[in-house]
Amino acid sequence: MNLEEIDIKDSTYEHLWDYLTRAKKKGRTQIRTTPRLIGRPNFNISKSYRFLADVRVEKLHTTGDFRVKPGDAIIASWGNGKNDLSSVNNKGGPLSYPRRDLYGVVIDHDAKNYYVSFSGNFSPEELLCCDIISLRKADDQILLRIQENILERIQQGKNTHLRKLRTLLEGQTLFNPIFPAPLKHSTELLNESQQDAVANCLNLTDDNYFFLIHGPPGTGKTTTIAELVMQLLYRKQNVLITSHTNVAVDNALEKIIEVLKGTKNKDPSHYVLRLGMNAKLLPTIRPLLGNIRTAKDFKQWKIVGATLTKAGLYTLHRNFDWNHPPFDYVIIDEASMASIPLTLIGMVFGKKIILVGDHLQLPPIFNVPIKQRLTKSLFEALITKYPDQSVFLDTQYRSNKYIAMFPSHFIYNDRLKTAYGVENIHIDYHPTKGDSLSQSLSGRYPLIWIDTFNFNVPGIEWRMFGGRYSACNLFEAALAIRIMKEYHQAGYSPEKDIAVVTPFRLQSALIGRLIKQVFSKKINNVYNLWSVSKSSTIDSYQGRENNIVILSLVDDGINSKAAKVLQDSRRINVAITRARRKLCILASHKLAEAINIPLIAVLFKYVQRYGYISTQLPHHSFSEELDNAKASLNIILNQSQ
Repeated sequence: MNLEEIDIKDSTYEHLWDYLTRAKKKGRTQIRTTPRLIGRPNFNISKSYRFLADVRVEKLHTTGDFRVKPGDAIIASWGNGKNDLSSVNNKGGPLSYPRRDLYGVVIDHDAKNYYVSFSGNFSPEELLCCDIISLRKADDQILLRIQENILERIQQGKNTHLRKLRTLLEGQTLFNPIFPAPLKHSTELLNESQQDAVANCLNLTDDNYFFLIHGPPGTGKTTTIAELVMQLLYRKQNVLITSHTNVAVDNALEKIIEVLKGTKNKDPSHYVLRLGMNAKLLPTIRPLLGNIRTAKDFKQWKIVGATLTKAGLYTLHRNFDWNHPPFDYVIIDEASMASIPLTLIGMVFGKKIILVGDHLQLPPIFNVPIKQRLTKSLFEALITKYPDQSVFLDTQYRSNKYIAMFPSHFIYNDRLKTAYGVENIHIDYHPTKGDSLSQSLSGRYPLIWIDTFNFNVPGIEWRMFGGRYSACNLFEAALAIRIMKEYHQAGYSPEKDIAVVTPFRLQSALIGRLIKQVFSKKINNVYNLWSVSKSSTIDSYQGRENNIVILSLVDDGINSKAAKVLQDSRRINVAITRARRKLCILASHKLAEAINIPLIAVLFKYVQRYGYISTQLPHHSFSEELDNAKASLNIILNQSQ
């Protein structure tokens, strides 16, 4: 994908607008039952609120559990509740305005009053004509509004920063070579590629204002980010760390806090602010949780962590300064998984922009159809157009070399090395049984394929689940539980050491239910076991890892619909690279013979050479797990109707 394909002037860019519009329409039905507050607007604004658009709302009553805090996004419905037009008398006669929704942000509240800053094109008279206001939280709708607002401003390009982004999107920017800056007071032991990444980022200029860090799985992206942030602190720069997920933001902040504690700046609460909801944050990050009223307050902090959505809320403030970004640097982690409009939210916040990601893993997810070429991330578009503006992190510290060699050769063109000391890590398990299954589970083989061909009759099952069809394989579900039992008896924790991943949501739900049923009595922290979803789809498990990963491919190589899920090499890359010490692949060898899934065929041959193929499974020993799987599937399907 070339950047010319997303030129603001052409119909392709307009398709991004079309996507946002259709996504917005789809979400409107979801906000009708949202809890809301009914109040009376009061325009006698105190001196601390500068604009007429900052309105005090006197609470009359609420419907549902309406809870907001400063910084939360809301949608307000204006009108007098009597008809579709609101009117007010003016010197020139009565004026009427249609009732409509406006977007805003809560900037303060007490027991009786809410102070809200509104954004949009409207006149003071329109606000004054309303005697009733209805406030509701609608995060998805707000996110779409944020993206629309930013796309519109970039298109207009009314200041230098926005024009830079517009020129970048048009693929017309020319960059000079970057001369890496020397690292001072280095706090981390970095390899050569990590040092190169940090050094390049430190020497960005007004003309060379962005850089890309291409980090395959396990290559120390978080360590690199932490060192970069520390170097920026030494240079008295302020930084926004953002991503589309809370987990990515918290992981980076955790590493930064760990580094800060080894310096004279030992108390991170003086330097670091985390915006968000307490329940969504890691426990170690929650003490840093706070709020700010406006984007100007960002400058009070050296490091701010927030999701792209949370940061984007501040662009809805009427006093957001589009001419002067509030941060010297913005670091967008997992940028390869964010859509183009979502990535642009982070880019408007910084004078210099660092995108961290891996376009050879899974791309962004869209809830409504979009043209194929636009399903790619801005990270991928930029690294294709400007490869010299990037560094490839070339050493992985996660997986046994025989697990890592496959993606290195077939995905990364042999550019990915395995760090010394990690090459031969393995599980410490020596089975006492002599059957093929138990022997394959030993620590001798870091990579195994358990052939389920003889037990795939009637094969893959397609069922309606969650409003659409998904697939499951009862025998593979039963086999996954049996493997977990054997490892659990050997001292491995189903909670901490083992994960099951699969391409299909129904298979994930089935195995997840079986895990809860079998292991919840044996583990004290049942809630945590269930909440961390030890059975996940491949897509949702990206960014995580475990010592033992069981990969249930479900497909039998016959159903063409199922094959489409496995044809994407990026999904296979993610599935394999979740495992540190042991990868157990559950699949029929017939899947490897399917001509429409070439990478699986290559994977089967690779396991034959460097791992172990297990056949001749004892059928009778799985009868209990298979019966439980059948019963659980019926319960899941009945509950989803």
